Amino acid sequence: MKQYFILIIIFIGLISCDEDTEGDVLIRIENQSSYDYQQIRVADGQIMHDFGDLKSGERSDYVEFENAYRYAYVELMIDT
Repeated sequence: MKQYFILIIIFIGLISCDEDTEGDVLIRIENQSSYDYQQIRVADGQIMHDFGDLKSGERSDYVEFENAYRYAYVELMIDT
């Protein structure tokens, strides 16, 4: 009986898993500096994503990217 219970739990776990493991990545930016950031843009391959402006200590909304890497092209202006 215990073996059947374990098999049922495993079966329920397997059928409840989402098979779509690939998809977009959500990224947001946090300004931890003492400066205000303006016109923040981050590259996702050839696509540039606008994050807008962030004051010191603020976080941006999440933006969908196709991929995420340890490094990226980031463009912004500080206290202009």
